[in-house]
Amino acid sequence: MLNTSLSYHDILGRLASEMKFYHTTGTIIQRTAWLPLRAIFLVFMGLEVRGLENVKQLYTSVIFAGNHANDLDPLIIVSCLPWFSKHVPLIFVSRERKFYGKLGWRKYIYGGQFFKLMGALQAYTGLNNYEKALVHHLEALECKRSVCIFPVGKKHLDTDIHGAKGGVSYLAKKTGVPIVPVRITRTENKYSQDFWKRKRKLRVTFGKPISYEELLTSVRVLGSAEKNYEKASVILMGRIVELG
Repeated sequence: MLNTSLSYHDILGRLASEMKFYHTTGTIIQRTAWLPLRAIFLVFMGLEVRGLENVKQLYTSVIFAGNHANDLDPLIIVSCLPWFSKHVPLIFVSRERKFYGKLGWRKYIYGGQFFKLMGALQAYTGLNNYEKALVHHLEALECKRSVCIFPVGKKHLDTDIHGAKGGVSYLAKKTGVPIVPVRITRTENKYSQDFWKRKRKLRVTFGKPISYEELLTSVRVLGSAEKNYEKASVILMGRIVELG
């Protein structure tokens, strides 16, 4: 449980060692799982990857921001990066465990220890403070790790992009790290039968990197930084949808 009475730097000092452990386990699990995941998505869904050159040209850490329609989306993004990519492991932004409480058997996995071991670290909601809410992900970016976030914060359709939260924009502003928009198509709705019958073709498109300043040029600057972050995130989601 995060002690919100601690300062940001106190929190970082207290959790740095533990989080670096999860960065290490995330590297091991993601690289180990890469080949079987890649094979499954290629064989059963005809995985097609576009725009990977937009990622390969980046030698810094990256914030990958994507649409989110299926539980497999995080694994799909990992499988699209080269095995030796400097951006692996991806440190994912996870919700608190109770958020997954109505997902049947998955509630015993999602948001728990296994999530942490694979590099999915919790964002602390309800604090009205991005710095504290995304403390693990700020630290990851400062440690030159790459972060993957779904700005809407839950599974959604393209029509729901106006519900994007400002966290992704805050991370980009705070760290100066570029955002790579990621568009995943053909994973919408229930598709288990189509998956095994190879009736769907999965496509993942990596867009050109975007800076927070570039997003802000499309925003009518308001008095509240939080409102600007949210507006910039909605514009980002629009860019992601356009990739489709």
